[in-house]
Amino acid sequence: MLVLLLLLPGCYKGDWSDDFYLEKLTLGDPLSLAEEGKVYQQHPMPIQIARVIAAGTPTRVEQGIFQGFSLPIGGANEELFACQCVPANWDGSNMYAYVGGWLDTANTDRNFQLRLSHDNWTSGDIVPNTITNVDVETDTGTAAQYTTFKIQFIIESGGIEIGEALGIKLTRIDASADEIAGEFVVEGIVLVYKIDSLGGITP
Repeated sequence: MLVLLLLLPGCYKGDWSDDFYLEKLTLGDPLSLAEEGKVYQQHPMPIQIARVIAAGTPTRVEQGIFQGFSLPIGGANEELFACQCVPANWDGSNMYAYVGGWLDTANTDRNFQLRLSHDNWTSGDIVPNTITNVDVETDTGTAAQYTTFKIQFIIESGGIEIGEALGIKLTRIDASADEIAGEFVVEGIVLVYKIDSLGGITP
C-alpha cells in the first residue's frame, strides 16, 4: 500500500503554522474538494466539422490566424453542433457554455441573439429528441469590424448526470429589436463547470 503525505495550503489548525497542514491519503482514495475549495475547470467542445463539411454551411471565415463559422439568421444547415461527456468530477451544479467569436461588420448599439439548444443521454438510453433552448441577446455597443465577444449560456443541472453525453446545437435567431448588420462569427465553444474532486476514480 502506498501512502502519500500532502502539504496543503490554508488548512492547518495547529500552533506551528496557519498556512499548511499534512494529510495522509492512501493511493486510490479520491481527493475531494468542498465549500470554498471547489474550483472551476473548462473543456473545449469541438465543433463537429464533418457535419459542416458535408452540409457546406455555415461559411468558414478567417481573420488573421483565427478561423470561425459565420452564422446568419435561419437558413438551411446554418447551425453548429458539439458534444462532450459530462466529467466525473463535476459537482452537480449549473454548468456554463461560453461561445467566443466576433462581428464581421461594424455596428453601433445593435443586437444579435444566439440560441444554444442542449440535450443529454446515457448508455442504454434511446437517443432523445427533446431539447432545452437557452437564448442570449447581446448589445454590441460601439463595435468596430472584428470586435470580439464572449457569450455565456447557463446549462441548468437538472436531469444531467455524470458520464452522460451532453450535446449542444448553436444557432442565431432574431434579436428582439435593432438587428445587427452582417453576421456573428463563432470561433469556439468552451464548457465550464465546478469540480468537487481532483479527477475521478473511474472513467
